[in-house]
Parts: sequence; structure tokens; C-alpha cells
Amino acid sequence: MNYEEFVAEYLKKGLLQRLNTDWPAIKKLMLRSEKNLKAARLNLSIDAGIAFTVAYLAMLRAARAFMLLKGLRPADGNQNKTVIEFLEHSPEP
Repeated sequence: MNYEEFVAEYLKKGLLQRLNTDWPAIKKLMLRSEKNLKAARLNLSIDAGIAFTVAYLAMLRAARAFMLLKGLRPADGNQNKTVIEFLEHSPEP
């Protein structure tokens, strides 16, 4: 399934929702993602499990920023899965 088919299917299923691109929200998510990555790096030698959890949160925030850039957001109860599937189907830059 290509990107357009994925978006159409997930919109129809109610897993994605369209919205206007929100530049302040995108910036906020990216700044928080960068802060999470810094925290993950600093914690890696102390507690790898926590470091990986925080790195995962950084990835999710950056991915949600990318979705907002595309005018979409996850709209279901399983948002992490939807975000990752969105990335999987997104065209490469």
C-alpha cells in the first residue's frame, strides 16, 4: 500500500484525522524530542532501560511533528501504533 492509499484508508477507519498545519505545535514537539534525546544520552550509562524509553518518546514526538507537518494526527486509542504505521508508509524525503 502506498502513502496515499494508507492515508485514505486510515482516514476512513477513523485512525487519522485531518487538521491545519500547526507550526507552533510542530516546533514544540521537535524541541521536546531534542530534549528527550539529550536526556536519553545522559541516562544511557546509568539506566539503559530508561534511556531507551525516553528515546522512544523522542521518536514518537518527532513522528507526530512530521504528521502535523502533513496536516494529520492520530485519532484512535492506539495512537503509538498509528504513528509508527504512518512513518512506515510515508515517502522517503
